Amino acid sequence: MKQLLLYWHTIRHLRLSQITGRIWRKLYRPSVAPDKKPLPLRNQKECWVQGAQHSPTLVGPREFVFLNEYGTVDAIGWTGDKRSKLWRYNQHYFQDLNAISAGKRNEWHRNLLDDWLKSNTPFEGEGWEPYPCSLRIVNLVKWMLSGGSLPSEHLVNLGLQARWLKRNLETHILGNHLLANAKALIFAGYYF
Repeated sequence: MKQLLLYWHTIRHLRLSQITGRIWRKLYRPSVAPDKKPLPLRNQKECWVQGAQHSPTLVGPREFVFLNEYGTVDAIGWTGDKRSKLWRYNQHYFQDLNAISAGKRNEWHRNLLDDWLKSNTPFEGEGWEPYPCSLRIVNLVKWMLSGGSLPSEHLVNLGLQARWLKRNLETHILGNHLLANAKALIFAGYYF
């Protein structure tokens, strides 16, 4: 009975679009066919101005600190229950690409991006959930507009992430999640 009351007190505050959106997401998971070549890039005529930078979260070549908790890719990987879901989300954001003194960690970033691409099957795991995907797209585009570069297979994957996100907007959550989805699509549209 307590469980039923808990559900009622949660559901009664949701909009109809959120309820139907949650049901729809359980029944249907749209996917996107992978591309073989990267999307064409826009001609970037205007100068990109680097925004505020985050504190570094990458403390070694494969070592992170999020939420005051240390972890290495070698010990915990990219998925699993060895860390909380919020910690895992932070791991997939790649915020360190645009952190203070990020240029000194370029080789670490490139190696991590290669490892992420090999270890994260498209459309599976925390890294492919819409919110972390949104933040990662924005961080990658900012990084590239600030002088970073990605090999062709990463650009193909970035285009795939943007197309997948377009079909998996978080309309069932709304709020900051939907805003992050929209921001990522704007950044991807500006870049490609």
